[in-house]
Amino acid sequence: MEGDLSPEGMRDIVAAVVQSRSLYELQLWGNERAPGACVAHVLASSSLRVLSLHHNALDDAGVASLCAGLVRHTALTALYLGNNCIGDAGAARIAHALAGNTSLAHLGLSVNRVGDDGACALAGLVRTNSTLRSLYLSWNKINDAGGRALLHALDANRVLGQLLLTGNDIDVALGYVIEEATRLPRRRISQAPPGDGDAVRAAAHAVVANA
Repeated sequence: MEGDLSPEGMRDIVAAVVQSRSLYELQLWGNERAPGACVAHVLASSSLRVLSLHHNALDDAGVASLCAGLVRHTALTALYLGNNCIGDAGAARIAHALAGNTSLAHLGLSVNRVGDDGACALAGLVRTNSTLRSLYLSWNKINDAGGRALLHALDANRVLGQLLLTGNDIDVALGYVIEEATRLPRRRISQAPPGDGDAVRAAAHAVVANA
């Protein structure tokens, strides 16, 4: 559902979702009123598995309300929060809320304001989580420090198969290693010999060695 809903309209949707026993996916896009507090109640629905909140001006305060619902809801398999205003504090709250989660497989945070601190918090989640299969962090404000934290977290993770970091301020070689590490999560790419003439891979080895 796309469009700027009134508070009354949002409450009606939340009430309908909570009462539903068959709704699998809910999409709420383009609401400038940042529906974090209202949508937290949506997570009480026992049937909801996919929640998409793109383009909702959702900021760190709104995420705090949403995370209260995440802690209690254990059945959600996909949460998409792209194109919002989520920064480091919001990313850290999400990581904390999902610390004990065993159902979420896909987390989308692309096109937000997540920096190195938020990336490090999410790296902590990656290090301990055993169900997350994709993490989308493209077009944020992550630098090499956050990239290295995510890379090292992959050493302890055998499940995550897709980590997208396009559009961040991360060294090209470091980004290459991270992409390879998610495709081959059971071995460190730094231990694989570079192919003949593959300058990018050789540079990537140097980045990991110095990380």
